Amino acid sequence: MPGIWALGDLANHFQLKHMANAETRLVRYNLLHPSQPHRARFPVVPSAVFAGPQVASAGATEQQLKAKGRDYVTATRPYSDTAYGWALEDTTSFVKVLADPATGLLLGAHLIGPQASTLIQPLIQAMCLGNTVDQVASGVLYIHPALTEARRAGTARAGDQRPAQDACAAPPDRAARRACPMTGRRARESADSVACGWARRSGVSLLTLACLGGAVRR
Repeated sequence: MPGIWALGDLANHFQLKHMANAETRLVRYNLLHPSQPHRARFPVVPSAVFAGPQVASAGATEQQLKAKGRDYVTATRPYSDTAYGWALEDTTSFVKVLADPATGLLLGAHLIGPQASTLIQPLIQAMCLGNTVDQVASGVLYIHPALTEARRAGTARAGDQRPAQDACAAPPDRAARRACPMTGRRARESADSVACGWARRSGVSLLTLACLGGAVRR
């Protein structure tokens, strides 16, 4: 109805304060500029749980993509694969991304660990602005040592088609130990981390490793 505006829980089902804040700014603008109204454009609605550990999510999940029958590749990179993650002695946190195998566009991002709600923000921007995984991983510089390197690794080049499946294969119970590049301490890493480390050393992209080494593609 003309002249009536709604925001927050009246306008959407998300029940998120940052969504209501954005709608507040939009309604304010439209009230002040009735001849030039703006429409809401929120292609991605992120969310976070501020618990221990933090959980942050944006875009589609694997289950949603499977239900739609959409092609995708997925990659998961542990915090421990970065110098900062090793310094934290973190063994459980990770960054997970899902991307379109044809276009390289990000379809979803999911993080569990310290600073997850902050680390996911550039991935949200990438999804809103139409950036590819190549642009996110290689188009900007990432400060070292910082946890943002886990995000860079998680969006590593998706166009590399080098066959890495056999070379990266490892038994599920395999474990390895290597020194933290910052502290010199040694810590355990899972078979997945071993494979990711191989991919980094050999130049194989993580997204390709995930795609060729068991990632689900529908």
